[in-house]
Amino acid sequence: MKNTAFEEFLEAKKQAQSAIAARDWEKEKREWLDYLKKLYKLFQDVLDEYKKRGDIEFQFEDIDITEEHIGTYKAQMMKIVLGSEPISLMPIGTNVIAAKGRVDMEGIRNTVTLVLVDSDLKRPGDSICVTISVAGEQPPKNKVQAAKKIKWAWKFVIGPPYREFLPVTEETVLEMLMKVSDGA
Repeated sequence: MKNTAFEEFLEAKKQAQSAIAARDWEKEKREWLDYLKKLYKLFQDVLDEYKKRGDIEFQFEDIDITEEHIGTYKAQMMKIVLGSEPISLMPIGTNVIAAKGRVDMEGIRNTVTLVLVDSDLKRPGDSICVTISVAGEQPPKNKVQAAKKIKWAWKFVIGPPYREFLPVTEETVLEMLMKVSDGA
C-alpha cells in the first residue's frame, strides 16, 4: 500500500535537491564577496575624515568561512580601530536565511547585525506571506507579483522588541559604532 503523503514528501525533497544542485554556488560566493567589499567601502567613506585626522584606522584580515554547498573560502574581515579598541566587521556568510549575506559588527560592549536584503524591505516580516485554509477550503489565491529584479542593500537589524532594518548611512554607521563600543 502506497502512502501518498510520503510519496509527495519525497518528490518535494527531490525537487528541492535539484534546485540546490542547479544553483551556481561559485557565482553566489563571488557576488557575496563583492557586496562585502562594497560594505567596507561604505564604512571607509563615512569614516574617511576621522581616519585622515588619525582618530581611527582600518585593518583587514583574511579569515576562513565555511558554508554548506560552497565549502571553505577566504573572505576579509574589517577592523575599525578607535584608539586601542577594535570593532570588527565579521562576515558570517551568504548562505543565510532571508538575506543574501550577513556581517556581525562586534565591539567590546555589543554586537549589531548587518544583512544584505532587498532595498525595499523595512522589516524582516515584509518578505513573508502567509495563507491559511479553513475547514479544508482552498486558501485564496495570492496575487503573484511579477518577478522583479531585487536591488540589494546593506541594512542594520535593530530591535527588539520589534525588528526593523535601518539603511547603512553616515548617521547609522556612527550610531552603531557608538552602540557596539559603549553599549549606548
